[in-house]
Amino acid sequence: MFSKIAESPKLAQYRKKHTEEDIAEFCVYYSKRLRLSIFNANIGKNKGVTINGRYIYEFYPGNTYAQTQRLLEVASDAWQEHIQACSACTNGCIQDGFEITDMFDNLENTGWPTV
Repeated sequence: MFSKIAESPKLAQYRKKHTEEDIAEFCVYYSKRLRLSIFNANIGKNKGVTINGRYIYEFYPGNTYAQTQRLLEVASDAWQEHIQACSACTNGCIQDGFEITDMFDNLENTGWPTV
């Protein structure tokens, strides 16, 4: 998601207002919030993964609707690209559900919610 944000001409103003570290923190937060949706899709509880704007508003409470939509677009694009990479990855994040995984849980700050 971070690279998609960095590449997006539509998010130039967003990048000017936020440091790379802030953007990275947002990307990790958003990814961790998606874990339940990813797990539910993997076990067949849901038909697919829900890319949710609520998570953006949780992290950026004053975000505009237009910017939220642009962030949702990059999140969706990143997810489509990521799911292709997941099939060959050894971390097993999707298969392991809420088990600790290197991809998400070896973070210095583990206070972000996962559901």
